[in-house]
Amino acid sequence: MDDMQYFEDGYDSTIKHLWLNNIEGINVEDVIKLKQSLGNVWNIYDAGLRVIDGVVGEYKARQIIKSKSDGKIIELYDRLSEKGILMLYPERSQYPEKLRNIHNPPQLLYIKGRIKNCLNEYNKTIGVVGSRNPSTYGREICRYFSEKIAKDGFNIVSGLALGIDGIAHKAALDNGGYTVAVLGSGIDVAYPRTNIELYSRIVDNGAVISEYGLNVKPNPWQFPIRNRIISGLSDGVLIVEAKSGSGSLITAEHAAEQGRIVYAIPGRVMDKLNEGNNQLLREGAICATKPEDIIEDMVGISNYEKSNEKRTNYDKNNDCSLNENNDRDIDKTDNLTSDERVIIECLSLEPVYIDEILQKTHFGVTKTISLLYVLEDKGYIKQPDRGYYILYI
Repeated sequence: MDDMQYFEDGYDSTIKHLWLNNIEGINVEDVIKLKQSLGNVWNIYDAGLRVIDGVVGEYKARQIIKSKSDGKIIELYDRLSEKGILMLYPERSQYPEKLRNIHNPPQLLYIKGRIKNCLNEYNKTIGVVGSRNPSTYGREICRYFSEKIAKDGFNIVSGLALGIDGIAHKAALDNGGYTVAVLGSGIDVAYPRTNIELYSRIVDNGAVISEYGLNVKPNPWQFPIRNRIISGLSDGVLIVEAKSGSGSLITAEHAAEQGRIVYAIPGRVMDKLNEGNNQLLREGAICATKPEDIIEDMVGISNYEKSNEKRTNYDKNNDCSLNENNDRDIDKTDNLTSDERVIIECLSLEPVYIDEILQKTHFGVTKTISLLYVLEDKGYIKQPDRGYYILYI
């Protein structure tokens, strides 16, 4: 395929790709075979039954020939355009570079939102995936890692699912980062519906991507397929909390096959929510116990230290770096009273009920509640559920 064909843009070309990728019974593998055999979408459109039959078989060839008389593609294109949905295929220059060489690269991507050039920069995108029903520990660790990664200029890619995916997207947005949601449903179908507000935020400040067009239901078989796109867009993939055999492990498998780095946060032995993580670590994934483990590995320790030095100098010059609200890496316990320290020592990232805190501190109900209120107001602790407390990292 020459350069002219490789970067073919324009209305007519988009119409042809929209046509080819919306024929009933034709999948990504079929489109790739046809392009490899016939050269480009124009040749496919002009080819006769016998030629196409020799590539994908008689049934699919007849489907392709029959679809040429379908006048609904122009209408579909107009509907997509009215909704502000961009269509990208490998021959277009805007197509994400990282996806070109993965196994079965998407042959048509529907995109809503902003496309940033940094999706194609090396060491700038981290995929974050994990359980749909994470523990409190998993939720807090995901938020902490994602905040730090976003603040250091990395894009975050995930799947808009409940749990870890949504937490990662939100942490990126809340900290001025750029995030991409790869859907397992149609481009205009926010799934689950509880994430519809998050979907809108991502459209405004990042990008939503799907292989599936308008009104496509979230069929279960579509989600494992979309996972190759999450890993394909990433330079490294972080597994936060994953059960054995979960979809997160499928993403990790795709990542390894695509030459991406797999990071896993270690979990407790015998904890089913972390069986997948511990399995990945046994198989050679990089152990991530803090966000810097990922960032240093991505950019190199020396580059990360230089970046930190520049950022520290900037913050000192602007007299804003030591504010407790914008620098959680500084040990703020220096400012605690002795009683407040006692409370802090009772807590971790695992929720502790107030009765247990009372038993450990012997402070009495009134004093304990008062200390908890002050520590929560200062941002040292939080309540994931009413009456339960954890450290806020």
